[in-house]
Amino acid sequence: MAAVFGVSLKAVDGWWVKWQAGGRGALVMRPRGKPVGVHQVLGEAGQDAVRQAVFDHRPCDVGLSGQLWTRRLVGELIAKLYRVRLTEVGVGKYLRRWGLSFQRPDKRALEQDPQAVARWH
Repeated sequence: MAAVFGVSLKAVDGWWVKWQAGGRGALVMRPRGKPVGVHQVLGEAGQDAVRQAVFDHRPCDVGLSGQLWTRRLVGELIAKLYRVRLTEVGVGKYLRRWGLSFQRPDKRALEQDPQAVARWH
């Protein structure tokens, strides 16, 4: 069986012990790890407040440096509001959960007025 399934003999021994103890039901795979969101630092109210601040304000409006939100700045906002430090990866998980994704600005503005640019130059 170890060769057929490409596992170690120890794994097959473990399966045999489970089979003897509980039959076929004991061999069913169960989800591993913690369920999503079990150990979130921010509760629902905190997440709503941060999400609303990101939607309604720029970083400079809430006392942070910069004009555009980044994971680092969202992390600084969370630290400022809740005195909790998150990694950029952790902040990114919250942002993905909220339906926000990384956006790269275009090289030039779509509403750019060529005549105004020429006057400015």
